[in-house]
Amino acid sequence: MLFYGNTNGLAAHGEQNNDNANIKIIAGIGSFEDKIGNEISQAIPQELFNLLEQHNEFFYSVHVKDSYLACHQSHGAPKNVLFFQGIGKRSALQQKLLDIYSRNVLVAFENICLKVEGEESQREIVYMLGEAVESRSNETGFHLKRVAQLSGILARKLKLPDTHVDLIIQASPLHDLGKIGIPDHILHKPGKLMLKNGK
Repeated sequence: MLFYGNTNGLAAHGEQNNDNANIKIIAGIGSFEDKIGNEISQAIPQELFNLLEQHNEFFYSVHVKDSYLACHQSHGAPKNVLFFQGIGKRSALQQKLLDIYSRNVLVAFENICLKVEGEESQREIVYMLGEAVESRSNETGFHLKRVAQLSGILARKLKLPDTHVDLIIQASPLHDLGKIGIPDHILHKPGKLMLKNGK
């Protein structure tokens, strides 16, 4: 058995600037449960933290006594770290399996982070497009937020699945996107539009 007894462990995620001082603990078990949110430098032995500074490889791992440190970093991405303490003696096969497991976990975590980052970027782009349209309109402030909230309320009343409700809320800032191509003299014309206005 690879892990047994009183195993302590943590997972940590770095900031985009590759500064090792900004690698924060995002999960912990055992003695690391109360360290979540702290910097990794405050939790692991200094000699192992120094190794994070020295290595810039895609994946590396270090087995020291009863401790294990694994780090994964794709080009330009933040570092992701796993650290286990109290895992006992390991055979060469167990160490190899631990490396494979750690590499897969760290790559999966990086993919999740990239997916979340991409979704956040999409939301920001949609919202900025909506604001660009709103800036040309005579609507009062917070129009986009009100439309998003009302869209969500209506979608929930229709008992749509949560994923659909989220998509409707995210897409709602684009409801006036067609206004971008309309000249201001038509967009702000008081009264009814005549056929001649469309030419």
